[in-house]
Amino acid sequence: MMDRCYNPDCKSYPDYGGRGISVSDRWRDISTFVAELPPGYQPGLEIDRIDNDGNYEPGNVRWATRQKNTNNRRTGRILEFNGKSQSMTDWAADLGMSLGTLWTRIEKEGWSVERALTDPVISRIDAVARGRAARWGNHVKAPQPQPRVLKRVEYQGKLLTIAELSALTGLAVAVLRKRIYERGWSVDRAATTPA
Repeated sequence: MMDRCYNPDCKSYPDYGGRGISVSDRWRDISTFVAELPPGYQPGLEIDRIDNDGNYEPGNVRWATRQKNTNNRRTGRILEFNGKSQSMTDWAADLGMSLGTLWTRIEKEGWSVERALTDPVISRIDAVARGRAARWGNHVKAPQPQPRVLKRVEYQGKLLTIAELSALTGLAVAVLRKRIYERGWSVDRAATTPA
């Protein structure tokens, strides 16, 4: 408390002493401070200023949970919906959604408070599927190429590929192709003429 209000080297100083928040002169004595704290302390509670712009002084402090203390920050966002006002953190907890999801909906995506609080939360898998559909929904896929049809030639009453004819005759595939397709030889002549 003293560091925040009086030590310019404290990282929290700009948010406390830097904006004029001070500690009551009476509370600079630790025994007086402890004696004047409000009743109701329990393990896990913190000192919280009731008026966030007020000083640390009698009548302006209370015991609060970390959550309540966090909600009382001036940077905290209060949302109003259906006549109810509470912090974004409390809304997220009430609705069973993460604070990150609610924050993103309102601050990053620009959703209205009503939509942010009432739209159901979708799973990560569904979100990815929706994103993919949005990106590729109007995408026209290229046509699939026609499957390659192997040419077959007739030799000794059988339909054979050039590779099969090569295995049968012992002639190279390149030689058979050249003879049949480039020179126009008959299959019998190409298969029986030595290389």
